[in-house]
Amino acid sequence: MANIKISELPAITTPLAADLVPVVQAGVTDQITRGNFLKNVDADSTLTDITTNNASTTKHGFAPKATAPAAGIRSVLAIDNAETVYKVTPLLDDTNPAALGTAGPGTSLIAARRDHVHSGSGLTATDSDAIHDNVSGEIVLVTEKTTPVAADLVLIEDSASSNAKKRVQLSNLPAPGSDTQVLFNDSGKLGGDGGLTYNKTTDTLTIVKAVMSVGADVGIAATTMSGTITLTTSSPRYQSLDPDGSARNVDLPAAAAGLAFFIVNRGNGAEVITVRTSGAATVDTIDNDEGLSVICDGTRWISAKATLVIV
Repeated sequence: MANIKISELPAITTPLAADLVPVVQAGVTDQITRGNFLKNVDADSTLTDITTNNASTTKHGFAPKATAPAAGIRSVLAIDNAETVYKVTPLLDDTNPAALGTAGPGTSLIAARRDHVHSGSGLTATDSDAIHDNVSGEIVLVTEKTTPVAADLVLIEDSASSNAKKRVQLSNLPAPGSDTQVLFNDSGKLGGDGGLTYNKTTDTLTIVKAVMSVGADVGIAATTMSGTITLTTSSPRYQSLDPDGSARNVDLPAAAAGLAFFIVNRGNGAEVITVRTSGAATVDTIDNDEGLSVICDGTRWISAKATLVIV
């Protein structure tokens, strides 16, 4: 095959790593496999700043020359919309994040650091001590005031102002009923009625219809006596007594300020009723058709006798 031009040799389109390539080294023609030849070409290659073989949207190629960023900044190989070649551009920079504001997708192509912190501007703070509308057991933890005064405040939602929150002094809380009406328990709730009013200017209590229910300690006891009667603090205050033909005794309860009785002798003869203290000391005597008022000042019983006029 001497004197055959290279151009006259058979052509191959898919060379293998084991294929042989002739080389001249120190004036001697030798052979080398294609694989070893390419390894040495890669090791001996020296690239330049020529960018004509850089990768683009139309062809494969080299990456752009690397450029080290400043401290705290990381650059990446990237290509953005409408661009045709790769570039080295920052992925992170040292710009502070924006304060909180209206939510939006944003337009910046710079990523945020994982440990970045937003300023508090525009931030609505939360309060762990707030009272919530959906959490149980909160009001019971608030300090109680056991002696409220008129100037104390309560929180309300104003029904006449779209339930806006407002404060009200206790002295301004409305009472049921109308002005001057006396409050009473109306089926477990405070109530008022025009039939029961009080005028503070004239100190007048007006009751349209009154029904008096007299308890045992206020009422009248009409008794035919068969012996000594001992009164107690709960005995009826008005005692109408018939001695039934004999002298009788009425013993008062132990002295206590404000105790009072009116005792009448309804006998039809000379039967005397003797009113005595709890220690059997005589306070006074009552003949038939006489009445005796007794009242205690706390230590003594004071009496006043009157002749009855019976109509």
